Amino acid sequence: MHDAEALTEIAGRAVTTDQVDGARRHLVMVRSLLDEMRGTTHTLVPAGPGSWRSSAADGYADGLAYLRERLGGALSAVADAESALEYGIARMERRLVEPGTAAGS
Repeated sequence: MHDAEALTEIAGRAVTTDQVDGARRHLVMVRSLLDEMRGTTHTLVPAGPGSWRSSAADGYADGLAYLRERLGGALSAVADAESALEYGIARMERRLVEPGTAAGS
């Protein structure tokens, strides 16, 4: 165990099963959102204007590229949130204190 983890185990705030369960419920919601985003993101932005070229078509294509980039960033952010929540839950589980017991006992 690293020194920082040992310090957290000794001085960290106590965590209840209700808090861990709440975090797990949020993880289920984040995973559901991530699955939905992965399944629909590619359908949200239409294909570019194709062979029709004009300044308007170029602007439209640029706008679509920007939208695809933003959607990809959102997908990445939700995936990062899932990972962070998984890590946080694991840390909470290590600090779990059953009701009626003193923290650090």
